[in-house]
Amino acid sequence: MKTKLILLAGAVALAGLLAAGPARAQWGGGDDHGDMGGMKDGMSAHGGMGGGGMGDMMESLGLDDAQWKKFGDLRRKYRLDTIPLQAKIDIAEVELESLSDTDKLDMKKVEAKIREIAGLRADLRVYRYKALAEMRTFISSDQFQKFRWMGMKMGFAFGGADGGHGSH
Repeated sequence: MKTKLILLAGAVALAGLLAAGPARAQWGGGDDHGDMGGMKDGMSAHGGMGGGGMGDMMESLGLDDAQWKKFGDLRRKYRLDTIPLQAKIDIAEVELESLSDTDKLDMKKVEAKIREIAGLRADLRVYRYKALAEMRTFISSDQFQKFRWMGMKMGFAFGGADGGHGSH
C-alpha cells in the first residue's frame, strides 16, 4: 500500500512539473514567470538582446519606437501581474505534495487542491491571451503573425489556437 502511495505522489508531482513548464515558457525566456520573450539586461539599440534575441526579433518585425515602448510596457506589466499568480500555482503544487505525504490520502482535499491549481492555471492562461489581445491593438496583423512564427521557431508557444500547448 505504501509503495502505491509513493508512486501516486510521484506521478502527481511529475504531472505538476510537466504541466507547469509549458505555461511558463509561453511568452518565451523560460524565466519561470511567463516572460514575454525573454528580454533581459544587456539590451541593444531597441532595448533587445543581440545575437538572435528579442531585440533582433523586434527589429525584424519592423516595430517603430512607439510600438517598441508599448511592447516593453506590456511585457513589464505582464511579468508583474503573472509572477504572483505563478507563485500561487507553485505554492499550491507544494501543498498538493504535502497532502499526498500520508498513509491515507484525503481524496476530497486532494481533489480540491487539484481543482484550485487548474483554476489558477486557467487564470494565467486567460491573462496571457488578454495580453496578446492588447498587443494586437498596437501591432499590425502581419507583425503579429511574424511574431507568432518567430516565437514558434525560437521555442516559444504561439503555435495553435490554444497557444501551442494543449490544455495548460
